[in-house]
Formats: sequence, C-alpha cells, structure tokens
Amino acid sequence: MASTLPVGLKGEVTVGPSAIPLLEREQYGGLTGANVHDGLAMVGYLLRLFGKNRDHFRSIVWREVIKLSRAGFFGEADGLAIGPDQEDLQPGKEVGIRSQRVDTRTVELMNDFVIEAGPRSTHVLNTVSPAFTSSLPFAEYVVDTMKMEV
Repeated sequence: MASTLPVGLKGEVTVGPSAIPLLEREQYGGLTGANVHDGLAMVGYLLRLFGKNRDHFRSIVWREVIKLSRAGFFGEADGLAIGPDQEDLQPGKEVGIRSQRVDTRTVELMNDFVIEAGPRSTHVLNTVSPAFTSSLPFAEYVVDTMKMEV
C-alpha cells in the first residue's frame, strides 16, 4: 500500500530530516560552529553508548549511517510516496537541531521528556516530536505541572 505525503505550495514533497549526532550545540551547516572540546566530548559519549549498546543503540547507529548516503536515504524514503526517483532528491534548505539528553553517569540516552519549572520560566526538555509537543493534551499536562510547582 502506498502512502501519500503532503505536498507544498510549489508541488514539492519534503522527506526528512534524519537525525545524526553533531559536534557542536549549534552546528547548522557543515562544520560551521563546531569546536574541538564539544566534538571530542560527543565522540567520547557516542563510543561509550556504542560499547554499552543499551536500548539497541548499535542498531540505531547502523540505521542512521545508511541514511547518510543519497542511495541509503532514498531507500528509506522510497515507500513514502508514489513516483519519485533517486534523481528527484534535492538537499534540504533548512536544518534543525533536536537535542537528545544523555545521562552522563550511566551513559544512556534518555527517552522521556522532562519538565523543569523555575520561578519565571518553564522548560520542556528532550522532546523528540514536534507533533507531540504541539498536542493539546500535552499542553494541559505542562500547565498542570506548572500549577503544582507554584
């Protein structure tokens, strides 16, 4: 069964982005913004995560590495729409950064969100899905959590 994707105003279909670790907190293109200290720390955590293999981390890595190539990305996206060819792929114009919490003591990816309320602000951390964070039930949950903090 073929799926249909929403088509943009100009008739284009957007697929992606995929999630890959970066070497800096605000690395929006190429190596721009990368620094050695943060990059080495990230590589160290990734190697430890890979070694411990909690939550099947290695299989996640291999699945994401495949998408780094044009053919691999197309292979993953091929079943989402009818008719596109690999030649139809164009580089994305916009990038986004999605943070992922890592417990530095146990070297585990944290899979759940965290709400941290302060005296003048509330932060929702480790939200991996824009659809999730924009849902009304989640908004009500955040507001209820804020009321309990007061």
